[in-house]
Amino acid sequence: MCGLPLPQGHATLPGEQQEKGKVTVWCVWLERAPVRGTLARAIRPLWPGVTLSRLGRMRMGRPARRDPGLPGGRWVRVRNRQAGISEADLALARGMLQGTAAQAIPQPKRRYLGREVVGRVTEVGPDVSLVEVGDRVVLNGEPLSTCATLGLQPPCRPCATGNPALCQHRAVPWGGTGAGWGDEMIVHESQLFLVPDALTDDQAVLLEPAARAVRAVLQRLPEPGMEVLVIGGNLIGLLLCATLKALAPSTQIVLATDQPHEVAAAGALGLAGIIPARGGVITRRGAALTNAQTFQRGGTTYVLGGFDIIYDCLGTNASLGEAVRLAQSGGMVVIVAAPARAVRLDPSLVQQDEVSIVGVAEAGSEPAPPDAKENQQGRWSSLAVAARLLRKGQIATDSLITQRVPAERLRRALRLARSGATRIVLIYEEMAGS
Repeated sequence: MCGLPLPQGHATLPGEQQEKGKVTVWCVWLERAPVRGTLARAIRPLWPGVTLSRLGRMRMGRPARRDPGLPGGRWVRVRNRQAGISEADLALARGMLQGTAAQAIPQPKRRYLGREVVGRVTEVGPDVSLVEVGDRVVLNGEPLSTCATLGLQPPCRPCATGNPALCQHRAVPWGGTGAGWGDEMIVHESQLFLVPDALTDDQAVLLEPAARAVRAVLQRLPEPGMEVLVIGGNLIGLLLCATLKALAPSTQIVLATDQPHEVAAAGALGLAGIIPARGGVITRRGAALTNAQTFQRGGTTYVLGGFDIIYDCLGTNASLGEAVRLAQSGGMVVIVAAPARAVRLDPSLVQQDEVSIVGVAEAGSEPAPPDAKENQQGRWSSLAVAARLLRKGQIATDSLITQRVPAERLRRALRLARSGATRIVLIYEEMAGS
C-alpha cells in the first residue's frame, strides 16, 4: 500500500525508509493516464509486453506520503503475506478489459491491483467488530465502493442480501488504499473474510477464486447424472471441476482445454472427459459425448441436445459461442470469466432452445451446501463454503500454485503468468513465519 505508517509498536521492516512523518511502502497501481494507455495499446501489436513495461499505465514503487490514517471507525489495516496473480488483475494490468462498464464508469486516479491476497490485520478502527489485530484475512473480491464503505443507510438490495459486489453505488471512487499487490492495504471490515486457522496460507490465497467457483456451481446445482462442460482449464476452470466433484459428485464433468499443462493438472480430478477447446473440434467432440444431433448447412452448425450446464472460463467470442451452441434445450450457460472485449452472440440459439445465461462476478450469499447439517441451513457466504471444501481436502491446492516470486519482482511474475502457469504467488518475505 502506498505511504501508510507502521502500526504503533511495529518495527521498521526491511526495505522501508522512514523520514519526518513519512513512510515509504511498496505498492502497485494503475495510473489514470488516457494518453499513455492509448499509446500502449497502439504499440501492443508490435510489442505485446508494452502494457506491462514502464511505458504502460501500471506503476510500482515506494512513493513517500504523509500518513493518511484510517479513513473511518470501521476501517482496517492489513499487512500482506501472499498474493496471487489472477486473470482479471493481469488483464487490467495489460489494458485488456474494455467492457461497457469499464468504458462508461469514471475511473479513479489510482486503481490498486491484487484481489487474491492473504494477510494479517495490524490496525483496526474503534468501531471494527468483525476482525481483530493478528487475524489472518482475505479480500472478498476486488476492492469496490459499497453501501458499507460509503456509510449509506439503508443499504441497497444487493448489499442487504449479502452481495456487496453488486452494490448499486460501486461506481463511486474507491475510498481505501492498496490491494494484494503491495505490502499493505487499508480496507473496510466488510470487505474482509476471516481465514480459519486450519487453512494454510497457500489455501487462503486461493479462497477468493475458489469462492467464485462455488458461486458459479450454486447458480444451479447440477442434479445427479447431469452432463456439464467447463470451457477453459485455467485456475478457475480447475477449481470449478473440483467444486463440482465435491458438491455434485455424480455429475459427468467434461473439460475443454488446449493447454498441455492444464490437461496434466486436470488428470487427477477424475473427469468424464477432456476435449480440445478449438472451434469446431469442441462442438464435434462435445456433441459426440452427449449423443447430440448435429446439423450443418452453409457453414452454420446447430446442435440438438448437448450439455445441461456449461461454464465459460475463457470469456472470448469463440468460447461463449461454443457454450451457447452446446447447451441443451432448457440448459444454462454460466459466464465466469470477464470478457476482455464485447462479444457477439446468436440470440436465436438462446431463444429457440430457451437457454439461460447468467454471470458470476465475486463471492456473495449462497444457499447452504448440500452436506450442511440441519442447524446450518440458510444462507452461506460462498467464501465460507470454499473454506469448508479446502479444509476437507475436496479442493486440493498442491498442484495449483506453480511459481513463487518475491513481490518486488512483479514484472517477472507477470511475464511468467503470461506464459501459462496455473497460478503465480507473490511472497512478502518479511512476513515469513510470522
